[in-house]
Amino acid sequence: MKNRHSQRAKGALYCLMKPANPLTWICALMMIASPAGAQEERFDADALQQLAARGSADAQFELGVRLLGGEGLPKDVPKAAEWLQKSAAQQHPAAMNAVGTLCEEGAGVPKDQKKAVEWYEKSAKQGFPLAQMNLSEAYENGKGVAKDEARAAEIFREVIRVSSREVIRVQQVGLAGHRLHHAHERRLDAVHAQGSDGMDG
Repeated sequence: MKNRHSQRAKGALYCLMKPANPLTWICALMMIASPAGAQEERFDADALQQLAARGSADAQFELGVRLLGGEGLPKDVPKAAEWLQKSAAQQHPAAMNAVGTLCEEGAGVPKDQKKAVEWYEKSAKQGFPLAQMNLSEAYENGKGVAKDEARAAEIFREVIRVSSREVIRVQQVGLAGHRLHHAHERRLDAVHAQGSDGMDG
């Protein structure tokens, strides 16, 4: 269950861009679609809460996101902030970025631009693209940190470099999967052909 939480939450974050309301992207995390062909899994709130209580950073992150958006659980922003902060304390990159956004917006925690930048810095150091984007924006606009357009541009270039490499990797994985799928289809066709020949004889 832990791996499912991690893949869903982290995969969504890499795909989403931060809209006009920064809290929207956090709530949108749980809207990520299931892989093609996979059956829809039933959300188990009790199991998720148990994992979070045991200290799973991934579960704490997903629980915080669900409480923030009211996805499968009653909306509770202060409680969401608590779980996200617990996950962030364990160096969970997505949670650290999320806590930065909460600090930036004053949602569930006191509004504090300086703290927001500190969280973005921590997440960005782990190579988390959205945190890097948020950090670049902070330097560009002087939000919570001294304005530094050169530093903002430097961070943004790193985001582009890492993102481009990730896109290439995903494309390569997709191409490999496409080839395997067609190879499998060819094997099935061969089996069916052999069966038909046997019946004709």
